[in-house]
Amino acid sequence: MPKPSRKVIVEVVKRRPASSSNAQPSQKSTIAIQKSMKHSRQDRAKCRLLYKAGVSAHDLRREFGGVRETISRVIKNDYTVKDNEDHDLDYVQQDPTFLTRLARLNLAEPKREKVGATVKCRKPSPQRDGEVKKEAGSHNPTKTLTSQQAGRTPGNPIMIEEDEEEVHEPNDFLFNFLVQISLKKLYIPLKKIGIDKDGLYRMARYDEERLDAFMTKVGKLVPEMTPFECLALSEEVRKFAQRAS
Repeated sequence: MPKPSRKVIVEVVKRRPASSSNAQPSQKSTIAIQKSMKHSRQDRAKCRLLYKAGVSAHDLRREFGGVRETISRVIKNDYTVKDNEDHDLDYVQQDPTFLTRLARLNLAEPKREKVGATVKCRKPSPQRDGEVKKEAGSHNPTKTLTSQQAGRTPGNPIMIEEDEEEVHEPNDFLFNFLVQISLKKLYIPLKKIGIDKDGLYRMARYDEERLDAFMTKVGKLVPEMTPFECLALSEEVRKFAQRAS
């Protein structure tokens, strides 16, 4: 006999008779059912596409439902059998409203890496997809990132040193913190924008919504940081806040 689907199981739980004919499921049972709900493949695709286009994890939770850990898994694609993210756009092609929204987000000043280059309602721009140019006559080797790589608007190239030495004090709190969470490569970029030990402590005091908004700004200022690294850093700051409290 085939096993009932999750939906059937939920219905059975809701209709299970109790001692009283008018008894309702307890609040605890209702919460358990809500947490066990899963996002569809299309919802997971939309979450990732919107997150990469700059929508915060906090706003995604309000739009698609689910606790923080659930949305985090969706964004990171943290499953035993992972979704093929190359096909995310295929799952939303039949939703013109969503495609229009995604195109507007990506045509506006982006907060994270662009993902709308293959959306059918967008045409590639030569200016947006320009090649990397090298500065002539410079004593220090540098490179100019395109606006797409840097997550900035066109016309604002960023100069980055190719071989910058990593200099830090032995007891540098920020450096040791990043090493522990395997994000050592972000040490210099974060130092450049003024984040240090005091900055981490300030971030730890932010509420969830303010921290999400702040990390969105950090992701814009640090093009070397991927969306997943931005999310991981945000989660580690929350854990640090819990330990420090």
